[in-house]
Amino acid sequence: MGNFFSKKEVLTLENMPDVVLNEIFGHCDYRSIQCLRKVCLRIRKSVIHFNADSKFISFQIYAGPKSTIFEYEDKNKKEDEETNWKNIFYDSTMTREMRQDLSLILSTQNRTLRLFGIFVEHVDTVPEILDTIRHALSFRPRPLRAKRIQMEPINQSEIISILPFIDPRTLIEIEFFEPDIGIEDVMEIDELVETEHWKRAEWLRSERYLSPELYQKHFSHFKTVLLTVKEISTKDLVTIKEMFLHNSNLERFSFVYRILHVDPLFSLGIPTVDENEYEIWNFENLIVKHDSLNCGFEFSR
Repeated sequence: MGNFFSKKEVLTLENMPDVVLNEIFGHCDYRSIQCLRKVCLRIRKSVIHFNADSKFISFQIYAGPKSTIFEYEDKNKKEDEETNWKNIFYDSTMTREMRQDLSLILSTQNRTLRLFGIFVEHVDTVPEILDTIRHALSFRPRPLRAKRIQMEPINQSEIISILPFIDPRTLIEIEFFEPDIGIEDVMEIDELVETEHWKRAEWLRSERYLSPELYQKHFSHFKTVLLTVKEISTKDLVTIKEMFLHNSNLERFSFVYRILHVDPLFSLGIPTVDENEYEIWNFENLIVKHDSLNCGFEFSR
């Protein structure tokens, strides 16, 4: 007499029918899918149409020659709960999965991001990564809303290629970091300063060298400007001083420099020296500080 109970195959994620598996994925969010990918080879190698339902408040993309990392911060339902950064890692064999995930995440992001960042480690991967990001953003019915954008631009064309997909009405802060490859030249921004994003922004920080010749015409609308400059001259100091005296919205203009071409005494007059050995100039509605040890100037009200 045979066994009363017949043996049945245990249903697992590895052998589950696609119809059933896809139904499950439809109820999973992004974090749940990443957890499943860690324990199931079938899911790790598959492009999954999950329930993105993005509630991220910050999203950054770090791309290198061998891997891509999404670093995100999500907001819990309770407004008083803290948020934590989380990383999702894709190795070079998961390019297809990474692109699909990115498209789904960005296309369903309705909340205004506090931060949207793009960082590309290797210069050879820049065009491919930016193309992937543009492709993902193109699925959105409207531009992505973000308060701050961060990039490591090699040139302004990289910035210009992303901005059309960002809503200028929500963008407040623009931040450029120096690429890891190290670039010594001054970045041209003649096209960037004509964009609505630049004109609407209130806060600018740039580790990439920008031309001082553009300060008076294209920087005076900002409230705060933080720069790293290659060199500074008497003319540049006078220009920044005049900007403050004629633009009440400008609250702070700080920069560190590599080369100071002239003694500030010739352009700003005789300073006082405080307990920190900062040189200080007091003008009407303007205070100028010079930290000669750390090669920095700060203009403020």
